[in-house]
Amino acid sequence: MAILEQSDIKDRLREIKDYIFEIKFKNCLEKQILENLKSEIKYKLNTINIDSKTPDKIQEKINSIEELINFEDMRQNIKNKFNSIL
Repeated sequence: MAILEQSDIKDRLREIKDYIFEIKFKNCLEKQILENLKSEIKYKLNTINIDSKTPDKIQEKINSIEELINFEDMRQNIKNKFNSIL
């Protein structure tokens, strides 16, 4: 009987550990990655100089934003940085 109880306790502890580390920790990590991604995008947007003298030049700058901010690449790079720390 005591062996069964110990087994149940170990299983329950494993479930708790899995919940804490795999679910809660991953949610927290995803939030941190998202916050970092948003900061990086804001920074890149702030570095764009749109002080041009013609509408065409301003339009050219606006069109280049997508090249400057490659969302998927940025997201993957940030995820890699966070995961390398772990």
